[in-house]
Amino acid sequence: MNLALPAQQTDTYLSMDHFLRVIEKRAFNIARLSLKERHDALDVVQEAMLSFVSLYARKPMNEWRPLFFKVLNSKIIDWHRRHKQLSRWALFVDSLPLIHLDTIERFNTAPCVGEVYELERQLELIRARLPNMPTRQQQAFIYRLVEGFSVQETAQIMKCSEGSVKTHLSRARKFLATELEDLI
Repeated sequence: MNLALPAQQTDTYLSMDHFLRVIEKRAFNIARLSLKERHDALDVVQEAMLSFVSLYARKPMNEWRPLFFKVLNSKIIDWHRRHKQLSRWALFVDSLPLIHLDTIERFNTAPCVGEVYELERQLELIRARLPNMPTRQQQAFIYRLVEGFSVQETAQIMKCSEGSVKTHLSRARKFLATELEDLI
């Protein structure tokens, strides 16, 4: 009895393995922001990966990223439902990329150490305020500005309309502007 997989299936499994290795740190960071506890985040990411593989392994590779984040988001929501808590993103992991497009541009072109220091200080102030933001605003902020998803992709991940994504993101920006008005 030959238990070897056909070449096409082997390629898919190797590609899927590579995809999951690439995405696992980001997935963990997102889950950790929402769930607070490291072990809960690890469990949710593992559940998301298993569900993703069983549901979408045969989909084209170019569709995997948004589909994975949609599954991850659903698993996070399920966790919150099971634990009957209000979702709050408590940690903003330092390894996440810069979170505001204007700030990224200014950071990349900053001519002196003083400006770089000031931009880093501003980013720390933003990170410190994120846990105070409502969950849906945090999700829109993270998926749009940190992960770089389009409005359409973010809407699919969050299971809401594109208009809702825009509203949540606008409110998140207003919240941060108000919170940081006197500090920046």
